[in-house]
Amino acid sequence: MRKIFIDGGANRGQSTDSFLREWPNSHEYEVYMFEPSKSTPLINALKKRESTKVRFINKALWINNKKMPFFHKPHSALDEGATLLEEKKNIQKKAKWSEYQVECTDISEWILDNFSEEDYIILKLDVEGAE
Repeated sequence: MRKIFIDGGANRGQSTDSFLREWPNSHEYEVYMFEPSKSTPLINALKKRESTKVRFINKALWINNKKMPFFHKPHSALDEGATLLEEKKNIQKKAKWSEYQVECTDISEWILDNFSEEDYIILKLDVEGAE
């Protein structure tokens, strides 16, 4: 049995960092971070610090494996706010959004292809409304 932690919507890597520091026996887990935004200093530090067990996948989690428009608020207070859902972008009309294409991973397919029923998987999702 493998132990897996999947950080869906890794953002800057703060959830993975907390998991690695605070979860009992986190050293036994393989860690996968999914984030379509550009890699950030904390994510780079995590990859370097935990090089053998942290894998960063620069893709969005979705229901298929295709490219999608990604809406991002690059100049918000904490550089947060991104979504695959255009309707979420329309809720915050005053925000200045940039748009670019990102690769997506079908999360169900990816889990079925990479893990077995015996594996213990913790899935954290914060994918801005696409859950």
